[in-house]
Amino acid sequence: MSHPSKAKGTAYETALLNYLRESGLEVERLAPKGQKDEGDLVVDHQDGRFTVIEAKNRRKWEFPEFMGEMRAEREEFARSRGTDLALVEGLLVVKAPRKRIGEGYAIRSLAEHFGLAP
Repeated sequence: MSHPSKAKGTAYETALLNYLRESGLEVERLAPKGQKDEGDLVVDHQDGRFTVIEAKNRRKWEFPEFMGEMRAEREEFARSRGTDLALVEGLLVVKAPRKRIGEGYAIRSLAEHFGLAP
């Protein structure tokens, strides 16, 4: 890995993946696809629903940018798999500084959380 921030992000994704798996969730890492990226991780709820996770381990939190990325990747995941978008939830997960993985922040908009119009 050539860039330290890329290595930091990958290490966080791996730790998050392991944490979720150890918690009993069916989760897999998604391969980067450039413009057609589908997120970093996906949780398969085993009932036709999925949660696409965009994981961030950054010093500077840029929520509008992060949320836009997560939404685009959620849509690409559903499109590429022929899955109804209503069955694919997007979730931004941001590492909390100096905290354990489970203490990170899981972020969605209010409308997304309650299934309301924005």
